[in-house]
Amino acid sequence: IDEAHNVFLRRVDGYGAYDALVDLVNSTSSKVFWVVVFNHFTWRFLDESRGRMHFFRKRMHVPAWRSEEIQRLILQRNKRAGFELHFDELLLSEERSRSGNLELVEESEGYFRLLWESSSGNPRVATQLWLSSLSLIGERELAVGLFREPNTELLSELQDDVLFCLAAICQHENLSAEELARVLNLPEGFARFSLQYLLEAGLLVKKDEAGERFTLSATHYRATLRMLRSRHLLFD
Repeated sequence: IDEAHNVFLRRVDGYGAYDALVDLVNSTSSKVFWVVVFNHFTWRFLDESRGRMHFFRKRMHVPAWRSEEIQRLILQRNKRAGFELHFDELLLSEERSRSGNLELVEESEGYFRLLWESSSGNPRVATQLWLSSLSLIGERELAVGLFREPNTELLSELQDDVLFCLAAICQHENLSAEELARVLNLPEGFARFSLQYLLEAGLLVKKDEAGERFTLSATHYRATLRMLRSRHLLFD
């Protein structure tokens, strides 16, 4: 069961579906091999709030991808797309350089090292940053430039009630307006307003084709987590 975090809402009466799932898994585990996947932040909350009384026999944490795995993923996809890549020498600013000085990123190895560091090994984030760094220079040729880091000023200017909405979505991985209102005990109208505001700001994206569920934007993913942790709204 992928995205099992959708059976839970962080509220007083929000555990019913989760408890039913746990009961189902344990009552049929002798005949059915269950693999249940949770968002890291949801699982951490459930694990702590339920006193670890979940009865799952084995837990596996999916680690961040290594640099070479990120590189292989992107290059294999590009090979199937049939584009020729051109990596130019890229000048890295002082803020983004590990040494604190201007740094020259040469060819593909330096680029993918930087991509891995900026994505923290998250393949979804790395893919989004990769796409943002491409420009078409020929019929089947792409130039690879230096991707832009998201603007963090917007995050620092968000009001507390909107930040609470962002933290709730992060903890659940994705929420609808109705669910967000229930989690935070807010009017649904304000929940819809907050979702639309965060969507227009680029901090959220639509999770499904119907556009009823929202999740964190890959572009701002790392900056959003960093902000929420610094404000003590997210724990892992």
